[in-house]
Amino acid sequence: MAVPERFRGAREAAVRQRRSMGAIAAACGLVALVPGAMLRSTAFASAFSAGASQSSIGQHLSARQLRTPMRAEAFDPFGWKNSLKDTFGGLLGGFSDEAPSKIEEQMIFEIFQKFDSDGDGILNLEEFNSLQVSTEGEDAVYNADQLKSLLVAVNPDIGKPELGMPFSDYRRLYAEGRLRQAYSTDARRDHAKIFGEEGFAKAAAVVEALAKAAAVAQGLSEGAEVTIEGLGGAVELNGQSGKIVVPVEAEANLVAEGRLIVQLAGTSERIALKPANLRTTNSKALAELE
Repeated sequence: MAVPERFRGAREAAVRQRRSMGAIAAACGLVALVPGAMLRSTAFASAFSAGASQSSIGQHLSARQLRTPMRAEAFDPFGWKNSLKDTFGGLLGGFSDEAPSKIEEQMIFEIFQKFDSDGDGILNLEEFNSLQVSTEGEDAVYNADQLKSLLVAVNPDIGKPELGMPFSDYRRLYAEGRLRQAYSTDARRDHAKIFGEEGFAKAAAVVEALAKAAAVAQGLSEGAEVTIEGLGGAVELNGQSGKIVVPVEAEANLVAEGRLIVQLAGTSERIALKPANLRTTNSKALAELE
């Protein structure tokens, strides 16, 4: 988290807003003038890399065979929609509060846990500054008054800011749009600084294991026959039956986000769905008997 010059992040956000005014004016009529932060070569590289990895096994899984119900959930492969949404949101006086992904939630927890040395659920001044040095460098440390001011800015209702930063408020720095903008927080970037690039795979594995355990507890293990229900967008899938199958490499990111791979009955089509939209055939039959 960058150290504000008397919490200069808010001032920088205002400057970005003013610069965005010109961009939005030029963008009227649906002309795609993209903010500089949106189109980074790394973003395109990762996006095209992901596409390439899927196409390399395209002979086994076509675009039709592997999908998520995209009309039911936002689909934004290059991040354009969210970046434009953030720009317009800022001009209208608010910032996007898109919830962190499950992997990002795990990353936020792992960062906090690493620096909460005494395990009391609060980062005291020493623990907080240790985190700051690891992510921002030696010049990013706070004194007691600065940390207290930060905590009040993050949560005006905090009870005892002199004790330090509780996890709930630490999470808000990454989860709330206005705070991400003001303090330039990024869970994936900070996690990589602390745990290295391999940390992502480890965090994803933890999320996948937790999701799999939860699914098994609901009777949604591999091989289970299921019925799809409750989709608000791709409604044509509701009522269709299928079977939970073993994911392949191209589906790893979907599974890491807590989805299950279902092969529709009588077809080779595979769909990634949330457990909440699946019901086992056995549980459905039992409910009908009741």
